[in-house]
This record gives sequence, C-alpha cells and structure tokens, in this order.
Amino acid sequence: MNHTNSFHSSDEFSTNESREFVNWISETSLFQNYEEAFSKSSGIPLAIRPFKSSQIVIHGKSAKNKFCSILAKKSKSCAACLEIQSALEQSARTSPKSIHCFAEMCETMIPIRIDKKLIAFLQTGQVFLNQPTTDGFSRITRKLTELGAIVDLINLEEAYFQTPVFEPKQYAGFISIHTIFAQHLAAL
Repeated sequence: MNHTNSFHSSDEFSTNESREFVNWISETSLFQNYEEAFSKSSGIPLAIRPFKSSQIVIHGKSAKNKFCSILAKKSKSCAACLEIQSALEQSARTSPKSIHCFAEMCETMIPIRIDKKLIAFLQTGQVFLNQPTTDGFSRITRKLTELGAIVDLINLEEAYFQTPVFEPKQYAGFISIHTIFAQHLAAL
C-alpha cells in the first residue's frame, strides 16, 4: 500500500486505504499471534477493523461473546449494536474509548494512526465491568421487546450470565496493552 501519494487533507486515510491496511495487517503473523495470545489469555475477542465499517467484526472471532452472537442474528438487535459501534468509532478517532451498550456490556475501540492520520481501529470488549444481575437481564428483555427482536430467552439468559466480568482496572490494563500494540502496527 503506497501512502506517500495518497494522503488526504483530512485527519484520516481513505476508506479503501483503511480496508487495505486492515486486510494486510490481519494476515501478518504478528497480528495473528497477538490476537490469539490475547484471546486465549483473556477469553475475550480482539479484532482489527477499518473505519466506517458497517459490519460487527468481533462476531466472527473465536473468543466471541455468546450473548452478543445470539443478538447479532436478529436484525433489530444487530442494528442497535451497529449504532453503538458507529458512536464508539466517532468518539475513538484520537484516543481509546469505551462505551456501554444497551445490555450494559463494555466495548472499546483503539485508534491506529499513521503520521497522525487515522487508518483503522483495534476493537475488543463484550464484557461486563460489574456482575450481571437478574434485574439487568429483565431490562434487556424489555429493550429487546421494544426493538421487536424475538429471541430464545432461555439461551439468551444463560449466555448473559456466562459473559466475562472484569475489574475496571484489569480491563483498563488490556486497553493500555492494545494502545501500545496499535502504535506498533502503525510503525509497520
């Protein structure tokens, strides 16, 4: 990918350049080994995504959250997830940002910047930073009803309570590690 003649006047590379970068980096052994080591040690997914992506890239990962995977199969709840990711992407353009979805799970994006220009994001999350509760699950089922999403509540509840829970300091440590890794990817 030739970056020297393809810069734009904005603070980001083009959408095509972002996709090319993500495709190239995701095929490197450096990224694959890091992703595998992180997912195995933490039990949560890590993905690299181009900006302005209209896909939920974490759902294809081996350490994906079962709860989120169930919801991703329903167009109404999937649309809610895409809205959250779009808002997260807008807030994470210059530094890592986390957001809580309607299910109270934390999701984070870390920008990858080359020469101060945004090229892509690392994305992780789908975790709780507090213990899930039956009241929390009741709120989620009400929200899903409002959205018109029909799901198997027995499987969804089981998956909800199997979602990883991290102490905020531990999760912040993951984000710090990913921020350093994003800098290394940009240096490539």
